[in-house]
Amino acid sequence: MKRRLLALLSLVLLIGTTLPIYGEVNKVEAAEQSFNEDEITEMAEEYLDGFEIIQSDELESSFSVIEDDGERYEYETLVLNPDTDEETVQVNKYLLVNNKRENLVETSEELVNNSNEMVAMAKASCHGVTGGVISWKGTRATAYFDSCLTKKFVNIIDESQGATGAIAGLSAVIRNTTKLGKIISYAGFVSSILWAAGYTIKKISENGKYGIGFHMARNPITGKINKSMGIPWRQ
Repeated sequence: MKRRLLALLSLVLLIGTTLPIYGEVNKVEAAEQSFNEDEITEMAEEYLDGFEIIQSDELESSFSVIEDDGERYEYETLVLNPDTDEETVQVNKYLLVNNKRENLVETSEELVNNSNEMVAMAKASCHGVTGGVISWKGTRATAYFDSCLTKKFVNIIDESQGATGAIAGLSAVIRNTTKLGKIISYAGFVSSILWAAGYTIKKISENGKYGIGFHMARNPITGKINKSMGIPWRQ
């Protein structure tokens, strides 16, 4: 089973680097981002193990994950005062006992307008593109982040005090990045993936040197995201 998973993840990495995204993307050859089997195993385990999506609505999303202490926690992301100057992302972390919220462990808020400086970057020096695409007859959503945005994500994850602060900061930047188009409505879900895959993203992007992308499974009728597909790839 493990060998089949490794083979699948290796194929995802290879396809992700060679599929056409936009004409102007300067793609990196698979050989330039090859990882050995141990690294792929480590990334797969870090990214996939214990991560479960609970809800993925635009203004409210949540997931649960088993952390280093062996306990399962739920992270809830809420968008307060949407489409106003006071739009705020609030992230709450709960301890789960028998799949029920036992108590609030941590909470953080980030004003979306405060992220303006985060996305005001020198685009001429950025590798890759930023955008969002709905494809495969609406069954797949794909997010692309250029190297400048990826570096910002890496910095937020590294510098935030606690997981809720990181997720709130990531979500605020995503909601303030107009180039992402329809992906903005999935900011809560996307930010949870970025946080959960923090080590993987740093490894694949070489700490923000390259842009990244990843696929998500989408329900074409409800428009909701069901899960992440594979692991992020380098642009």
